[in-house]
Amino acid sequence: MRNMLFPFLRIFARMRSRRFDHIVTLGYNCELAARFFECFKFVDATLFCWAAAPHCEEMCHALEHPDEIFSGEIDIPRKDFPLFRCKNTNVRAHGRAKMNVWLSDTPPTKEFVDAEIAELVSRIAHLRKKTFDYLRDDKSVLVILKIKPAECKPGCANDTVRRYINTLNKIGTRNMTFLVICEESMVPSFEGPHPDFELRAVAEYNPESNAADLKRGDSRGWRLIFDEFRPKTIKKQTHKFKFEEDDGHR
Repeated sequence: MRNMLFPFLRIFARMRSRRFDHIVTLGYNCELAARFFECFKFVDATLFCWAAAPHCEEMCHALEHPDEIFSGEIDIPRKDFPLFRCKNTNVRAHGRAKMNVWLSDTPPTKEFVDAEIAELVSRIAHLRKKTFDYLRDDKSVLVILKIKPAECKPGCANDTVRRYINTLNKIGTRNMTFLVICEESMVPSFEGPHPDFELRAVAEYNPESNAADLKRGDSRGWRLIFDEFRPKTIKKQTHKFKFEEDDGHR
């Protein structure tokens, strides 16, 4: 039924659309960033576009202590876990190299690994400043949380969202609209009303093993969300992302 109604749902979404100067994402965001790119053909990268901590409390700690993120010891990717991990905060992040470098039976050289770490640390420092500038300036900012199903249990979903909101307010975020995206099966876990955040849903997320594969999942559901919540400025993308080349494997 929703497929039949999709053209009309898009019209309705666009009729109530809102536009934002900045868009900042939280949560586990490879799919979110890829879907945003699918709709607008660019991603204005912020700190957690390609990085995240696995749990709400760890993410909030990272937001409250951003200088700790990738400022100390770093676990390098392994074949069974091909992400960099900050030992201070448990934030995990993608490196510059393609995933098959870390999945190979032949480990990369020390020189290669050192260069990857240097690039990651430099990128995180740049995105940290950019993200906190976005959160604290006078312009409108849309903060999007793609929430994990494990954090949407009945009786705790709203509290989890408000933990993020309270942390963002604590660190000085201004002019914020907070958007939560969940799977449709999780919507009943969010008790209403909740005037402090918006809630939208997609049918289901992509599997984590193919998180950024645009050929899978609920493309129409994501498009309806981004018909309603839009950037004020469409920027020109200056480089390709790995998901454009790797069939969505992150």
